[in-house]
Amino acid sequence: MKPFDSHYVKAKFVRKIEDIAFPPEKTIRRLIYALKRFREWEYGLLGWNCEHLARLVATNRAISYEVKKQPWPIPDLNHGGKHSHAKDDFKKYLSDEKPDLLSRS
Repeated sequence: MKPFDSHYVKAKFVRKIEDIAFPPEKTIRRLIYALKRFREWEYGLLGWNCEHLARLVATNRAISYEVKKQPWPIPDLNHGGKHSHAKDDFKKYLSDEKPDLLSRS
């Protein structure tokens, strides 16, 4: 059984994801390019964390719901859990390197 088979993994158990945005093979390829692009970015629990990266790759949204649920004023100081420019940065990188990974099909 493959990890992305719908009867094996239901994306609905992941908070705020109704379904996987990209086909499995494209998601893995997007991850490879994301790891290349963001390899030098500094990890920060509140600013740029693994949830930001994973959601950007899988859903095209760089948001951390873990950051968002922190007590005030943390979410407000961190763009409500969203990374302010990771999506645009990744989109530009893919446009230059691998444009076929931008579309969902």
